[in-house]
Amino acid sequence: MCPNSCVAYTGPFAKLTNCPKCGGPCYDTHTGKPRQHFYTIPLAPYLQVLRQETERLLGKPIEEYYDFVCRKEYLEAVLNGTIKNKDFVVMMSLDGAQLYQMKQSDCWIYIWVILDIEPGTRYKKKYVIPGSVIPGPNKPKNTDSFLFPGLAHISAVQKEGL
Repeated sequence: MCPNSCVAYTGPFAKLTNCPKCGGPCYDTHTGKPRQHFYTIPLAPYLQVLRQETERLLGKPIEEYYDFVCRKEYLEAVLNGTIKNKDFVVMMSLDGAQLYQMKQSDCWIYIWVILDIEPGTRYKKKYVIPGSVIPGPNKPKNTDSFLFPGLAHISAVQKEGL
C-alpha cells in the first residue's frame, strides 16, 4: 500500500510502481520490498466454524417483523432460491479509529457482521469478525483498493460453494 494511505496495490493497481495519487514509489528503492503493508483477515474460516453452530445461532422463529430477514428483498431472494438454506448473508462496515488522544484517525478497520444470526446475538464480540486493518497516517483515498482483497476472497468462496 502507499505509505500515505492513498491506495492499496491490489486489483487494477497491483502492477503499479508508483502511487497514482501522490506519485510516491510502491517499493523501497534499496530493498525492493513494499514500503507499507495492510492486513486482510479471510472470512471463510469463521464461516466454516459458524456453519457448525447454525441451528443454535438462528434462534427461535420470528414473531415480530422488524429485522432485515423480514424485508421484501430478502424474502424474495429466499423464495426464488437465490439465498439457500446453507448460505450466509454478511454486511461489511468500515470506519476510522483514533488510537491516540491527540492524533487524527490513523487506522481504518472494516468488519463483517453475519446477518443470519438472531439480532440479540449478531453484534456480540464473538460474531463481529475483523476484515482488515488499514494503517494511516491518512484516510484511504481509494477505499475500494483496500476492500478488494476481502471482496475477492468472498467471491472465490462463493464460487466454491461456502
